[in-house]
Amino acid sequence: MKTLTLPASKSITNRVLIIASLIDWISRLKSILKSDDTEYMIKALKEIWIEITEENDDVIVNWWVNKIKWNNKTLYIWQSWTCMRFLTWFFVLNQVWNITLTWEERLLE
Repeated sequence: MKTLTLPASKSITNRVLIIASLIDWISRLKSILKSDDTEYMIKALKEIWIEITEENDDVIVNWWVNKIKWNNKTLYIWQSWTCMRFLTWFFVLNQVWNITLTWEERLLE
């Protein structure tokens, strides 16, 4: 298991959640920033079957990219621009074309 202590930044936290989902080991992310954006990122990753567990202020990401279920799915990401940016390239990198990202109605205008 690799351990990484993060600075308090939702952008860095979301980036590292994506990276931890791509690498071939279990990652413990210590003292992540808890925010709406990071909670929606974790929720979206869990919905595509990435194994994530939370222990106090730590998040453990078990590399699962080969077992991700890409079934036609819509992921709601609230108002999180960081989720939209990072999940978009995550799906392109993994050549996934059947996932839809959606967010608040006002942002869709």
